[in-house]
Parts: sequence; C-alpha cells; structure tokens
Amino acid sequence: RQRPSLKRSGSSSFHRSVRDLGESVRRRSSKSFGALKRQSSTIFEGINQSLPTTPSGWALLTLSAASVGLQHELKVQRELTAPPIVFCQDSGRTALNGRMERIYRKLSDGEGGILTRTVTPSLFIGTRGVVSSTAAYALGDKVSELPVRRVREVMRMGADGALIVLDWEIPPSTDENVSSQQQQPHQQQQSTNDTARVDNIDKPVVLLVHGMNNDSTFGYVRSMMRTATERGWIAVCMNLRGQDGRHEVKNPTPRGHNAGYTGDLRGVVHQIERRLKRREPDKQNNVSDDKDDRYKGGPIFLLGYSLGANIVTKYLGEESLHGTLPKCIGGGAAM
Repeated sequence: RQRPSLKRSGSSSFHRSVRDLGESVRRRSSKSFGALKRQSSTIFEGINQSLPTTPSGWALLTLSAASVGLQHELKVQRELTAPPIVFCQDSGRTALNGRMERIYRKLSDGEGGILTRTVTPSLFIGTRGVVSSTAAYALGDKVSELPVRRVREVMRMGADGALIVLDWEIPPSTDENVSSQQQQPHQQQQSTNDTARVDNIDKPVVLLVHGMNNDSTFGYVRSMMRTATERGWIAVCMNLRGQDGRHEVKNPTPRGHNAGYTGDLRGVVHQIERRLKRREPDKQNNVSDDKDDRYKGGPIFLLGYSLGANIVTKYLGEESLHGTLPKCIGGGAAM
C-alpha cells in the first residue's frame, strides 16, 4: 500500500525538478539575451558615431575600402601566378619517349612556350573558382556572330545498335560545300525532328566529347565549338549514349556510357572518316588512293573533357598500340 504513494511522490518531485530547471534556463537565457542586446546596441552606436557625416568623408571611406580590397586581390593574384605543372614519362624507357621529348621541347620553347609561360589569373573572377564558374553560367553562352548552320544527327552504332547523337556546327565558308541529307528518324529514336547526315566534308573537323552527366548544350562545349567555327573548321560534339540535351533520343541498349568504353568513339570516327572528301586519283602518275594524303577533307582532331578526356586518351592509346589509328586523325587533347 505504501509503494504507490512512493511512486507518486517520486514522480511529482521529478516534475518539479524539471520545471525548476526549465525556469532557470529561461532566466539565464533572458539575461544573456539582454546583455547581448545591450552590447550590440553599444557596438552599433559606436559604429554610427565613427561613420562620416559629410559626402567627402563617405568618398574617402569608400576609396579606402576599395584600396584595401584591391590590395588583397593583388596579393591573391600574385600567389596564384605560376607556370603550369607538367607531368610526363621519364626518358629512355620506351621508343615513344623520344617523340614525347620533342613535343615537350617544342611546347616549352622560351618564355612564350605553352608549358613554361606564367599563367596569371584575372582579378576578382579568375582568382576564385566559384565566382568564375558562377559568372560563366550567369552570363550565358556568347552568341556567335557567324551564321553557322547547326545540324543534329542520330548515328547508329554497328556493334550493338546504339543511337549516338551528334550536334554539328558548320561555318558559312563551308556551308555550300558540305552537303546534308535529310533522313527520317528511326522508330526507336522517339524524336519529333528530322535528322541530317553531314557528307562531303572538305575542312578540318574538331570532334568534342563532353564530361560526365553533360551534353552538347553546356557552355564550355558551345564555346569551344564556336571557337572552331570562327576559324573556319567544322565542329561536332559527340553526345555519349543516353545523353542528348533534349531528352528525345533514348538509349535502346543495356550498355550505358562509361570512362572505359571507347567503342562509340571508334564507330563515330570511322563513319566521319568515310565522309571526308577524297582527292581525285592521279591516273597519269599512277597515284594510289591508299596514300596518306588521299584526304582532301580533315584532319579530325579529338578533344575530350573530364570523362570524355579519359575516353579520348584511351582510344588513342588502344589504336596506336595496335597500329590501327586512322590516318585522318590529326591529334587529340585531354582537358
């Protein structure tokens, strides 16, 4: 009979303890908040008293703040100014290292060499990666002044039937020479627009491969394509399988794109190679069409970004290792 009363008394004492603790916390927090409020008001009063009251004073304060900010930016710029860091294989191990050393010497010739010249970032934007990336997205893509012709092509891979979307930009100087054939979209393509096939290519071609989860609509791809077309070259971006920027072309195969699969790039290069304009055979001098200079169009230059850079590098290594690199390939770069 006494145990329930003990439980009730213990419970009531516990509730009182909790209630007293809550009241104590509230009193202390109210005191701390009041002290903080009085301190902040004192600080604000001091700041208001120290602020200038005349236009000339405000101008002097603004000039001083701008000078301090500029000095800090110049300091950051000096800290980031440096030549690029270059990694390469040691000499004497393989037969290809002699060629690599010649390329390195050519690119690092003097102070103006690409690999030895000092890179100075721009103030306020180049000194901060977040600001530069934000500015690139906020300002958007610069519209090309040239009336380039944009062509979207859906190319089928012969290995497994995958659909690869190619976005072409053809400069006006080659627009009348390069022909495009309209084709009806494939049933599995699920596209509302007709696609075009670019043929009779008689100019250099820059083939771009974008990064992971990107496509041909991203700013860095459009900027590089614009740079190529402004120089009179033909630019084409290969959208990795499953990517097209418009969600129109679905991937009909179980395989997705990855950094180790080079079959799609190989297939695209082979099909573009067959579309390059060929030189007329010289029957008088018995010049065979199998010579390396049989192409009037081209060469094809490969440019990969991030995951695309790995694909381009792996493709060039595989083809060079087996001696099957097409003669129309002029080179490649991994960004």
